[in-house]
Amino acid sequence: MSQLDVIHAYRHLLRSGLRAVQFSKPARFVVQQRVREAFEKGTPDAYDAEAIRRTIWFLKAAAEERGLEHKIVKNLSSEGIDEEGEL
Repeated sequence: MSQLDVIHAYRHLLRSGLRAVQFSKPARFVVQQRVREAFEKGTPDAYDAEAIRRTIWFLKAAAEERGLEHKIVKNLSSEGIDEEGEL
């Protein structure tokens, strides 16, 4: 992936993640931190465009209705809050 593709992937993942947690204060910080850490640790060659596309699809599904996807994102964000302590 080129540098521009990585930047676009980061922005799309962050935006979709924030919508999935409905911009709620403790959860949005967890989403921001996890996306930031994932992109800081890796190299541009390590990212798979298909995996990023599927993750964005999953986060959009979590944002649209309160189904299984929403429950998974909610549990992951609350787990992140528990790991970090109170934000």
